[in-house]
Amino acid sequence: MNISYAWEFNKEQKDFLQSYYYCNTLLIRCLRESVVVSNDVKKEIEDILLLPIAEIEKRKHEKAE
Repeated sequence: MNISYAWEFNKEQKDFLQSYYYCNTLLIRCLRESVVVSNDVKKEIEDILLLPIAEIEKRKHEKAE
């Protein structure tokens, strides 16, 4: 299975992706080092971190029911 693709991002898109990656990496590092946040909350954040917004909203509604 070949999933490679020659992406052609402009500078603004590249900068956004770099920031997005950095922020997510920082969040995971902070969660792993935190003793204040419960393991359940850490797991939930990690589980939804890279999901599309629609899927996150769907899970929120399911959890509320």
